[in-house]
Amino acid sequence: MLFSTPPSLCALLLTLLLLAAHTPAAALSIPRPSSSRRPRALVETAYAGHIVARYTGADAAVAGSVRASASGVTLGGDADGAHITFATAGPRALFSISSLGAVEIGTDTTSFIGASGTAALGAGSPSAVLLNSVPQTSAHARPATTGSESAIWLFDASTGALTAHWVNPDGSHPRTRVAARARDGALVLTGDVAAYNAAAPGPGDVVREVTLHFVSD
Repeated sequence: MLFSTPPSLCALLLTLLLLAAHTPAAALSIPRPSSSRRPRALVETAYAGHIVARYTGADAAVAGSVRASASGVTLGGDADGAHITFATAGPRALFSISSLGAVEIGTDTTSFIGASGTAALGAGSPSAVLLNSVPQTSAHARPATTGSESAIWLFDASTGALTAHWVNPDGSHPRTRVAARARDGALVLTGDVAAYNAAAPGPGDVVREVTLHFVSD
């Protein structure tokens, strides 16, 4: 026996076919392949040159060139300036500075210009650490393990400014200032220059704040 389709059902089917033919594909919610992008790899830029220190203040007078040796990091004349190299992935990426003159004490290998010590720096505290030739450490590493930190530097390519960022033993990041000692030009990091000088044992131990600037070869 043959069955015929009721006219009303035929009309309904025809209406649905016409709607499907005129409906945009986006409205049908057709699944599409994922278009997620892979994160971009950080690209480092390499630099080579030397570092000049300037006193803070209106005149910003040159304090000297940074020199590095087994006995420490100090200021000297232009001819004494250490040849340094570093690579950075951007203005907010901490890195280490290597120098052919920064020979780690007790070895004959090239080391890094960093800071030695385990002091906690901060506003109102006379605590300080010395810039020195140190082994390489990772960024944000605490000083308890090695007694030093190397990856403490940030670089602003637009101004040439190098800034230090010490990590305290508890992992906090104090505002860090660089200063030069009067008697020998040794560079120190402290959180408070005035507090440091107030506790200095003598006039020769007083420091003056400086800023560091990279000069390309």
